[in-house]
Amino acid sequence: RRFHRLLFIPSFAALLGQGIFGCIAMFAKGFTAVYLKHCGFSGASLATMGLVTGVVGLVAAPLNGAIPDYFAQHSAAHGRPCAAQISVVLGALTFMMWVLAATHIEVAGLTALMCMEGLVGGWVTPGVKLPILSEIVAPAE
Repeated sequence: RRFHRLLFIPSFAALLGQGIFGCIAMFAKGFTAVYLKHCGFSGASLATMGLVTGVVGLVAAPLNGAIPDYFAQHSAAHGRPCAAQISVVLGALTFMMWVLAATHIEVAGLTALMCMEGLVGGWVTPGVKLPILSEIVAPAE
């Protein structure tokens, strides 16, 4: 019953729909190691990429919320949606770049592209969706 009422909040319905389709890409990323192995990278190379991108993820985590917060301070109505659009576009472009380049690039270059994706592609959930949901859904919900 409560969830049914939430579906009539347009922003909630839009976030829910985006989340459903956004999950497809995240599930596909679960096959990154298989794809890179198919491209000829060794297990040691995959481990190195995983280590470096993990460390960069530690740096990116606080930025994923801070950057959209900065946008929201400058425009309460448009800051977070703008940050989401920038993050999705840049994240998709860097993802596409490393997927297409994986067959003919060295480990360092590929790792740099993957790190860039981690830095620009992760703003949506912590910095956009969660704050917007906390604003549009009543605390009792």
